[in-house]
Amino acid sequence: MNQYHRIYIAGPLTPRSDDQNHAVEYLGNCRQMFRAWLEAAEAIVLIPGRENSFGAKAEFELAVKLGKKVFYSIEEAKKYIQQ
Repeated sequence: MNQYHRIYIAGPLTPRSDDQNHAVEYLGNCRQMFRAWLEAAEAIVLIPGRENSFGAKAEFELAVKLGKKVFYSIEEAKKYIQQ
């Protein structure tokens, strides 16, 4: 029987520009939903570009606070899944 893993992916979702205010506002409104997904996940994987994402930084901090496994690449998460 296959075992499914819930891994939250954190990284930049929108490009940074003054024209992206509507996207940033929308993502802010989705914060509770993202938190629920992260709480349900067993781990978080941080994708490239996360260093410049305020949201990804906050998600990482929450994941650590919740005791989630943290992966710093998709490859690292794949190895975990294949164990």
